[in-house]
Amino acid sequence: MSGFKKLQIWTGIYLSIFLIIHLLAVFVGRYYLHLDTNIYFGVAGLNVFPFNLFFIPYYSLAIISVFGHVASIHQSKAERSFIGLNPNRQAIIIVCFGIIFTGVILFGLTNHFHGLKIPKEYNVLIMK
Repeated sequence: MSGFKKLQIWTGIYLSIFLIIHLLAVFVGRYYLHLDTNIYFGVAGLNVFPFNLFFIPYYSLAIISVFGHVASIHQSKAERSFIGLNPNRQAIIIVCFGIIFTGVILFGLTNHFHGLKIPKEYNVLIMK
């Protein structure tokens, strides 16, 4: 089994688990905690220590998994080189772009790594 086929399987598993957990969290936040599940709901854990030790890898792996999954499918379906790059190289570029894009997303969601001020009603998420 090729490396990209394994990547496709593992990213698919991670995305499935992530989406189930993510949907459950949103439903709990909305219907049990009566919170607006907006950007502050999503980034509360990213901006507060020690919760960010879990949420940074959790969200990062989800974003990178999307790009890894797409890259794996692209590598298996592409038939031609593009601008001198064979499908393997193209897939590697897709994954690398995903890693860079993840950094950009985290940079924005953490107010340039300085921490985003979370409104008081979301303190229940970070046990304050």
